[in-house]
Amino acid sequence: MEVVTLEQPTDRLALEAGGGSRAAFAQLVRLETASVWQACSRLLRDTGEAEDAVQETFLKAWLALPRYRPEGRFRGWLARIAHRVCLDRLRARKEWTSLAREPSAPAAPLQLDDQDEIAAAVSELGPRERAVIHARYTLGLSGPEIAAELELTPGNVRVILHRAIGSLRLALKGTGTDD
Repeated sequence: MEVVTLEQPTDRLALEAGGGSRAAFAQLVRLETASVWQACSRLLRDTGEAEDAVQETFLKAWLALPRYRPEGRFRGWLARIAHRVCLDRLRARKEWTSLAREPSAPAAPLQLDDQDEIAAAVSELGPRERAVIHARYTLGLSGPEIAAELELTPGNVRVILHRAIGSLRLALKGTGTDD
């Protein structure tokens, strides 16, 4: 019986690049630039800064590849690097605001169908809310993981997520995307 593997080509390339293969790394950059660009541009909302963040992400990835272990997928590992780079840039802008400690009530999940309308609504959120939404729904991180990643308390993550979903609900209410 033949063993079937679900290894992604990027996972194999990442291991080769971690061993010093510049050709493998160049291929990774070609394969992953679009997804890194999309994440950075959504979080930063500035084309020039997003371009710089993409370059910084790949530089940091190149430096960290010798320590890369494929327990997860390379794309997720790279997305976390991009996320951290964007957060550092947002912190440098001093756009973070303080939040109340306790959420008022849990928000019901949004029922979403149109990706373009959702992306437009998310882009209107503040940087902290965009970062939490991205970490939760794009990267699939849990509340405690988001708290550690963004250097927040789990309570603040809940508040930010609650407010972001409320803002998205209001923004999407008239578009027919929300039930």
